[in-house]
Amino acid sequence: MAVKSADVSSRLRRALAGFLSLAFGGSLPESCRWILDSRLIFLQKKKGPKPRPIRVGEVWRRLIAKRLVHMSKDSLLKKCLEARQFGVSIPGGADALIQIRIGCEDALRSSEDEPLAILDLDLQNAFPSFEWDSIRKAVDEELPSISAWTHWCHQTPSAVILPSGERVACDRGAEQGDPLGSTYCALVLMQAVRR
Repeated sequence: MAVKSADVSSRLRRALAGFLSLAFGGSLPESCRWILDSRLIFLQKKKGPKPRPIRVGEVWRRLIAKRLVHMSKDSLLKKCLEARQFGVSIPGGADALIQIRIGCEDALRSSEDEPLAILDLDLQNAFPSFEWDSIRKAVDEELPSISAWTHWCHQTPSAVILPSGERVACDRGAEQGDPLGSTYCALVLMQAVRR
């Protein structure tokens, strides 16, 4: 984009805008499905011998998703506030929840009237767990501005390339590192809580 020739830069910007427009509308050709593939790598955890699996996706998929998140941020913020979902789209939301918990614990500890039980739950990572049908339904109902892209992504299973080179089809969950992953998770949870 920063090349000296304005003509080259302009052509690249137009091509990129056309590509994003097709993606936002869910109209990318089948030949572009490779952007949904990801590669699995294993990283050593700081503690314990069990490795941490990480899926690394394509840059183009991230670019499309980041733009959609940015374009939908006002609607998403409103939805998250209404659902009291502070972990997504709320700047500093998770930090605020931690401070609220600390304040509540301190207040309860200072009260000698009632016994106190604190449950610290570390639930399974939800991102890879949700079925695509649930994600699409939640997106269609809660944030239709990202529906076309989500439906295009979910038309066929995407490939996860293992360290051995083997390809495994994946047709559930949100891809790790996908900027829309937390949005998908939040929208599905909103609907589950309402039910």
